[in-house]
Amino acid sequence: MDWEVEQMDVKTAFLNGYLDEEIYMEQPVGYVQRGKEDRVCVLRKSLYGLKQAPRVWYYTFYEVMIAERFTRLVKDHFVFIKTRGNDICIIRVYLDDLLVIGTKPFVAEIKEMLKRRFQMTDLGGVSYLLGWHIERRRSERIIFVHQEKYATKVLDRFGLAQCRPVRLPEETSQKLSESDCPTTDAEKQEMEKFPYREAVGSFMYLMMGTRPDLANFVRQVSRYLHNPGPHHWNYVVRGLKYLNGTRDYGITLGARDVTNATLAHALSAYSDADYANNVDTRRSVSGYVTYLFGSSPISWRSSLQKLVTLSTTEAEYVALASTVQVVLYLKQVMHELGYDHVDPVRIGEDNQATFRISNNPEHHGRCKHIDIRYFYNQRRQQAQDIDVFYCPTDKMPADILTKALTPEVFCRLRELVGVRSRTVVLGERT
Repeated sequence: MDWEVEQMDVKTAFLNGYLDEEIYMEQPVGYVQRGKEDRVCVLRKSLYGLKQAPRVWYYTFYEVMIAERFTRLVKDHFVFIKTRGNDICIIRVYLDDLLVIGTKPFVAEIKEMLKRRFQMTDLGGVSYLLGWHIERRRSERIIFVHQEKYATKVLDRFGLAQCRPVRLPEETSQKLSESDCPTTDAEKQEMEKFPYREAVGSFMYLMMGTRPDLANFVRQVSRYLHNPGPHHWNYVVRGLKYLNGTRDYGITLGARDVTNATLAHALSAYSDADYANNVDTRRSVSGYVTYLFGSSPISWRSSLQKLVTLSTTEAEYVALASTVQVVLYLKQVMHELGYDHVDPVRIGEDNQATFRISNNPEHHGRCKHIDIRYFYNQRRQQAQDIDVFYCPTDKMPADILTKALTPEVFCRLRELVGVRSRTVVLGERT
């Protein structure tokens, strides 16, 4: 398709919207007249600082999109699409930042329309957005996305930019627990000296953007934001040391060789679980990763299951149900964007019993106690929305999302999950 991917910025976006509510403000400095000091101003338009400002701006932009005959996606209200013959334009909104994607002449036309409607800054082809470096190799049909600049800022902020890197964000021998939390006021006060929450928040932004290899680590340290102890902080410091050695790592979108086979199975996923992982509650951990064209990771998650499962099979089946829901959502988004994924979405599963249960609608004694909602997997399999296939554990990329691993396994699965160094993907900087 070779579409354009352009970036635009709306100048003073929040000042564009008209208010529906009656809101008053104090007179600004230099405006007050003698004898009218007790007067207030009635706000007609939105201002920065109003809690309504983001919502007012969004609906102002929405009304423009509808007037220009764009359609808002049902499954994502921040994406708008317009087609005209063979031309297409997709606009993704993030506050005052816009991505304008589509066929070249149509994108140019839509950009001119936006400039007439709002005061805009045309930034051209996207290269840096929301802390993400976006490097496109058009001839190779790939886009490499990483957060090296943001990672460097994080390391500078916490004083570890010159630290010795480590190969892993977490060790298999270490476990975090509630028992490591401070219990006395003195211990809690001592921990206030350490920027635990700020560091975890920084990791979370990295993980959600381009670093699925950090997902299990972030899940672990996020559980103790309310009351972190010294052991939790040391865990975070180790994560920062790992980040220092991998700051230019990111994900590759697109595919160098797209065939009819890869198009037929454009969307795929892998699901995994680690049974009774949590030492405090013995709840299991779910992990999934979804791909486009077999190698472009587009969503991932590591999460603690909401219930205590009684076997590895049950834990895997519960994890699979979450993966199926995400896959069907993505399938619906693709449909709204004009791509109908006709074939069932393939989901890899490394537990033989879970694979058999998903593919066999007959009753299985070992799972008769499982909540009926988790049999959603079977229904979707029978409806041919999904196709659960067996994936050997050593080839299961979602395994990296559920537990700490040895260096050899972690590095191999990091490659499988789609996280690579910029140097490996694009070569040395010139």
